[in-house]
Amino acid sequence: MLCGGLFTSTSALAAATGADIHAPLAATSATPSDSSILPGMPSAGTLSLLNTNNLENLNALYQIARLTTPAQPHLDVTLFGGGLASQDYYLTDEGIQLEQSITEGLGIVGRVTGYQLWVEKNSTSPLEPSDQPANRLNFGRFQLGFDLSPLQGFNFVFLGGHDVGDSDAWTVESDISMWFMLGDPHPFNVFIAPVHNFQNDVTSSEIDLRVVAMQTPDWILLLGAGGSVYGGGFINGIDGQGGPIVGIYNRLYQIGADLQFGYGSPGVYGELNLYKTFSIPGL
Repeated sequence: MLCGGLFTSTSALAAATGADIHAPLAATSATPSDSSILPGMPSAGTLSLLNTNNLENLNALYQIARLTTPAQPHLDVTLFGGGLASQDYYLTDEGIQLEQSITEGLGIVGRVTGYQLWVEKNSTSPLEPSDQPANRLNFGRFQLGFDLSPLQGFNFVFLGGHDVGDSDAWTVESDISMWFMLGDPHPFNVFIAPVHNFQNDVTSSEIDLRVVAMQTPDWILLLGAGGSVYGGGFINGIDGQGGPIVGIYNRLYQIGADLQFGYGSPGVYGELNLYKTFSIPGL
């Protein structure tokens, strides 16, 4: 699609690298019982609340005052990593996210992510399109923002930041996660994460739907579908990709995995994300 069609999936690469590679990481939480949401994942902290016998959690769904209610200080540290393989390119990422509580419904979020991109075919850089070929790109992304949670089960995270390395972009990102029917054995989550890259002017939006298919006291199995759409900049029209999602999360160890596979602008693709959260009270 770019420079005489040197690489037909350049738009897909631009969406991946211009937005969040696995688009979203972020609706983290601001309460001691909530932890971070990772790229493409619903709030892992909210997953730990899915105990239908705990009526206090259900009553707390509508406590808007949590935005101003002081919380016991705590710090959530989330390590994450993953990869994506498609017909035309391969991508890996790894990073760390920190969230410091301010109130029960407000937290400060910082995230650092490293990306590695391998292009199988001759292509220009999707980070800054030109007539120069680029088969390997490495860059880091530094982001800072806030997590707003006026209702338990709802997170709105806004992040802004800048890239270093092969990318020199300023980016803005909003991650929105909402759980519905928390009192039901099979609640479902809607996750939306638009990201804009000011270097190549591409906007990407991740849209995922997940349902709790099965749960035990320690484990949760999630099934769903999702993908991303992207446009702007050098992309003509709108492109995208999508497919089914399978996720698993352990409440006790706050560790999870998310697998997605499907088809779209990059051809057939598969994507795996892993994450682990450490909750540190008193900080």
